Amino acid sequence: MSVTVFEHPLNEKVRNYLRLESHFRLIRDTKLLDSHSQQHVFFRSYFELIELLERSDWRGDLVKDLERQKKQLHSWKAHAQVDTQTIDQLLAQINRHLAYLAKPHRFDMLKEDRLLSSVKQRISLPGGCFAFDVPQLHHWLHQERAYRDYQISQWLEPLYEVEHAIELLLGLARQQKHPVQILALKGFYQGSVDDAELLQISIDSNLCAYPTVSGHKHRYAIKFVATEPLQQEDIACSIACCKIA
Repeated sequence: MSVTVFEHPLNEKVRNYLRLESHFRLIRDTKLLDSHSQQHVFFRSYFELIELLERSDWRGDLVKDLERQKKQLHSWKAHAQVDTQTIDQLLAQINRHLAYLAKPHRFDMLKEDRLLSSVKQRISLPGGCFAFDVPQLHHWLHQERAYRDYQISQWLEPLYEVEHAIELLLGLARQQKHPVQILALKGFYQGSVDDAELLQISIDSNLCAYPTVSGHKHRYAIKFVATEPLQQEDIACSIACCKIA
């Protein structure tokens, strides 16, 4: 059976993490700029990512979560059957991320780079990023790949530690989940949990319905919305509540 997984944040912190993670993935998947659509997605995602990073609310949350994860990993090392080598590698990563975040970092590359600045002015306009709109970009896209790859790496290098820190925290949270099977009676289910931050809902991909979620870290409600008439009103699915550190 093919399964579709829906993720829903249960607080604003994880909502920010998921948004950042999504933008990092889009940038990574399109940075080769092999087509016009890739170019458009890359630059739009990059500008939106910089805008998110210029907010101050994510940095403090990220540092606190890394510190909590570090403390938890140290407690795991006391158990006899754990892989201490893997834990030491994770601790080294966390220490590197914390050292990076302890220093002030500015994400104002747009102000310092004329190409990025000119593209940003046009890309948000409908149909505003053609060659005749931004000839500087058209010229840059026809330079040698090695030159373009180097410049892209310069744009992305200040962001790598943030990307990897969020990737580590969300990855560990997802790995520690404990899925349970539930039945949404007439397409509705309400649950309670202690301090959950991320809810995963797994459904049959052939199901003609999708879940909508409302709630917070202690209580949540799932309502399935049908895309066409369903043969049965009750919907079986799997849910997992994840917590960072």
